[in-house]
Amino acid sequence: MDVSEREYFRYLRDHPAPAPFIGPPVRSKVNGAWTIAIARRVSGAGGEFLGIVASYVEARYFEDFYQAINTNKGESIGLFRHDGTVLARYPHIEKMIGEKISTKSPWYENVASGGGLGYGVDIQTSDNPVTPAWSRSVFNGLAQVMVQSTKEAGEIKL
Repeated sequence: MDVSEREYFRYLRDHPAPAPFIGPPVRSKVNGAWTIAIARRVSGAGGEFLGIVASYVEARYFEDFYQAINTNKGESIGLFRHDGTVLARYPHIEKMIGEKISTKSPWYENVASGGGLGYGVDIQTSDNPVTPAWSRSVFNGLAQVMVQSTKEAGEIKL
C-alpha cells in the first residue's frame, strides 16, 4: 500500500528524526475509519532514508475509552496532537476531527507552553464561554493533551 502522500511519511523521509511521529487523523485506506499513525524512520548505516515502520490506531479506540470513563452528562474529553490537531474526541463531532485549534487561542498558548495541569482558561463556544481543565504530558517524545469541559451540546471553537 502506497502511503507516500501521508504527512508522517513525508516528514520522516525528509527529517532524520529518531523520535516517533504522530500523524494527523486520516481516513483509513482499508476501512474508511479515522486512523492515527505512529511512525518511526528507518535509516541506513550512512543515515540515508530506507523507509518507515508504522502502527495505526483507530481514533474510535480513544473515543470509546473516553465514553467509558466519562461520568458526567455534558462533559467532553479530547486528545490533541502537539500542534493542536484534534485526534479524537468524545462526544464525537465529525467536523472537528483533524482540525487544528487556533494558535491565537489562550487555551493553545497555555497548553503549548509545556507539560502540566491547568484550569480556568475560557474557551468561547457557540453561545457562551466554558472553563475547561486540561493536562499535557510528554512521554518518550510524544505529547498528549487531554481537555475536559462541561458544556452540553456546545461545540468548542478553538
